[in-house]
Amino acid sequence: MEKKDVFFEQDGRVSKVLVDHGDTVTKGQVIVELENKDLEKEIQQLYTDLGEAQASRRQLQLSRDPESESKLAEVRARIHGYTRQLELLKEKQGNLIVRAPMDGQVVTWDIRRLLEHRPVMRGQKALQLANPDGEWELEVFLPEKRIITLIRPRKIPANR
Repeated sequence: MEKKDVFFEQDGRVSKVLVDHGDTVTKGQVIVELENKDLEKEIQQLYTDLGEAQASRRQLQLSRDPESESKLAEVRARIHGYTRQLELLKEKQGNLIVRAPMDGQVVTWDIRRLLEHRPVMRGQKALQLANPDGEWELEVFLPEKRIITLIRPRKIPANR
């Protein structure tokens, strides 16, 4: 059976688990949502810094001060830096949404109890999906002392 582990791509706290064991999902479907308050604060601070830098740029563009050109170049560089940082943080924010990497069925038991409202880390396993239409694989969990019953051949009566 084709199986695929789904991992978190960003640190955060699970805010919503949108699937249960046995649910069928399609590739790209949102299955878990995270929140990250620190990331949200960083983004808000960058928007504030960017707004201030853009206001400074407007003032410098209207200024007749001869030194304004060098200051303007510095402000433009800051704006570029803030814009690039925002792009990176927005990408991280997008990773707070966990999507199914394939069509399949959720085979992880009791997902809500395992994940909901819990902190998670990047690289941590979220759940497992399987394709129920492919070949199946049976996993049996037994105590060691019972394994012998599986590997020792039994004599089957001939009159059956």
